[in-house]
Amino acid sequence: METIVFTNQEQALTDSDLQAFEKLINAKLPPDFIDFYRQHNGGIPQNAKYSWGDELVVPLKGFYPITHGKETIESKLAAFKAQGVDFGNKIPFAWNRSEFLFGFSVSPDDYGYIYSWKPKFPEKLTGEFTYHCSNLKTMLDGLSMRFTK
Repeated sequence: METIVFTNQEQALTDSDLQAFEKLINAKLPPDFIDFYRQHNGGIPQNAKYSWGDELVVPLKGFYPITHGKETIESKLAAFKAQGVDFGNKIPFAWNRSEFLFGFSVSPDDYGYIYSWKPKFPEKLTGEFTYHCSNLKTMLDGLSMRFTK
């Protein structure tokens, strides 16, 4: 498998940054998220355009950083909350070339699972989550330049 190259990453996260983020979301981050965000803290994959999930392929543009930068996971959560959008137990962390977001679950029933979120417009900014894969490692392993295998 080809190594994915990321650009537009933000500064490295400290233990304090991660603890503050976990406090904000009121949940512990899955270990694969901690590993990825310690290494990359967001960014845009330069040699991957699609994320192969367990059942579908979804375009992927990039990953929001935690704490540092302009468009962080925290700022996305606040902006959506201000618009009346409640993601429930899912935390948005990545986006694609349209309005789709990717979120990971912090619910005990599906902890760490990745979902894609498709907004519904224009009546109200709502949306629905669709299962993508069982964890971030699987999502990262499924990054590809190809829409077909």
